[in-house]
Amino acid sequence: MKSRVPLILFILLSFTQMALAAETEQLDTLLEALNTEISELVHSGNDEAVYKKARFALAEAQRQKDPYYISEAYFLMGSWHRMSPKSEHRDSILYYDKLGLDYILQTDSAAAINRAYNRVSADLMEGGNYSEAAKYLFDLLEVLEAQSDYYELGNTYTNLVLLNREISEYQTAIAFEQKAIGNFIKSGKPDAQFGPILYAMVSYQKLGRLDEALEKSEKLIEIAQREGGEENNINLAKAYSWRGRTYFLLESYDEALEDYIKAWNIIKAIVVDEGDADGWKGGIGLVYQKLGQPRKAIPFMRDFINHMEERDAHKIEPVEEFYFSLSEAYKDVGQIDSAMYYFETVHALKTQRLEARLDEVKTELAVQYQTREKDATILSQSDLIRQQNLIQWLSIGVAVLFAFILIGLFLIYKRSQKTAALRQKLNQELAIKNQQNELLLKEIHHRVKNNLQTISSLLSLQSAHIEDPQIQGAVEQSQNRVQSMALIHQKLYQGENLAGIEMKEYLQNLGETLVDSYNLDTKRIEIEYPMEPVELDIDTAIPLGLIANELLTNAMKYAFPKNAKGHIRVSLLKSGDTFRFSVTDDGIGMDSKGYPEKEGFGIQLINLLVLQIEGTIQRTTQNGMNTQIEFTLT
Repeated sequence: MKSRVPLILFILLSFTQMALAAETEQLDTLLEALNTEISELVHSGNDEAVYKKARFALAEAQRQKDPYYISEAYFLMGSWHRMSPKSEHRDSILYYDKLGLDYILQTDSAAAINRAYNRVSADLMEGGNYSEAAKYLFDLLEVLEAQSDYYELGNTYTNLVLLNREISEYQTAIAFEQKAIGNFIKSGKPDAQFGPILYAMVSYQKLGRLDEALEKSEKLIEIAQREGGEENNINLAKAYSWRGRTYFLLESYDEALEDYIKAWNIIKAIVVDEGDADGWKGGIGLVYQKLGQPRKAIPFMRDFINHMEERDAHKIEPVEEFYFSLSEAYKDVGQIDSAMYYFETVHALKTQRLEARLDEVKTELAVQYQTREKDATILSQSDLIRQQNLIQWLSIGVAVLFAFILIGLFLIYKRSQKTAALRQKLNQELAIKNQQNELLLKEIHHRVKNNLQTISSLLSLQSAHIEDPQIQGAVEQSQNRVQSMALIHQKLYQGENLAGIEMKEYLQNLGETLVDSYNLDTKRIEIEYPMEPVELDIDTAIPLGLIANELLTNAMKYAFPKNAKGHIRVSLLKSGDTFRFSVTDDGIGMDSKGYPEKEGFGIQLINLLVLQIEGTIQRTTQNGMNTQIEFTLT
């Protein structure tokens, strides 16, 4: 009998290992399928279904507690927000990718860690955080060179091409392009050079090296056709578009028009809604304007600008050309009001960009210093002098630019007879001061949010080493409270209105964060937000956000035990100066044994916060838990 016991234990252990292996294989298959579905979102239109599947994969990875699969699931969430036209939270890309990096660092997969660093650095550059992105990249280069990982070296140098292009260091960008291509060839994946060549196209064009730019665009088309054929090939559309831009600069307008239309037709065949292809119309409009056909040019450029404005992507230098050209087209057809509107708009955008550029020069110099230290064969000592001269000439250029803008405004205003020159000058000065103040406030909120995020990360790390479930739960609740405050400052520095917070979107984001924190099954418990958009000042929004965090936490943790189904409703209604905030669920109610104590820390915190906003609170427990808070703002 004793000899059978080890045999039985061996059989049970074998079955357990087989079951775990089967679960891992299923999750791996799910993640691979999701990666494919997310890459096809732009023409499949399955955004909602894929999002739900991605959240399920994340929950399953968290259940298995495998840091590698958790990181892959977070990266897929970030990819969904990047690829989906329906994503309303572009800041979620960096949020999820940083979480993915945190988990992949818990593994020993050097290749995956390297990819994660490259991914986060690209997100930072997309958000304009060039100095932080540069630190990631230069630290990563040292690691990759020691490992002789040529493919990831190629990716890292590709990101440095993009970074230097964005800070107008075009010679440096081209030098890094050559390094990226060399490493991709060494890695045995020469077609990967599509990325660095694509990012370097602007540099060749800005430096006037148009014959080289034309050769590079031909190389892009060759690679794209070899990899994806002629249909449903986004890379081919990009290649045609860049060749069209090069032809445009060479004043070969017929060839440029042909390439721009090819690119547009490829994208129209891919996207579900043809309007999503409007971002590819701009070049066609520019060519028609150059060909002396303003009536044809206007709808193409107008659709392009509207597309960029809807996505808040119109505040970058390349888009300014389209505003100027559209203004000229309207002037050519005699629509002076429209011409003046687009001219004033681009003037305001250019002023804002140049003011921000002046503030960023010191950061760019630091980036360039690191670049020179990294590879002396790429940058010479004269670059430092050139950068110092750049600051002086940039200041002079701004002054000269303002002079030309004022002259242009005078000519347009004289024709339309709408505004006196003195009033316009005063408005410009006031606008610049306002922009400076707004930039300062946004920077303050950004730093506060980063500090709070650091505290949240420290709490997260601490909770991972706590074995007592009660203490761990308390630390996690504190982390959620910090995140609710960080979210306020994040919305402030990303939004247009620095004086207030739009609470519906904030409450939805807070609910989504808590759903992730508690691995809530949204099919079992549905969260609704029956309210209209409402704005609150920061002094009211922060305590109300903390109150919402406590009430939602209680509802998610205690209202629906034993896999019960139900609903949670969150609303903030305004009537005159009076606001009514409520969190309602149809769960077991506070009087039930599963609910926390009525005098616990969370309830005490809620009561103190209600006093802070000078409000009143009512709780009812019929058919669940209903908490209503009323307060007045004057």
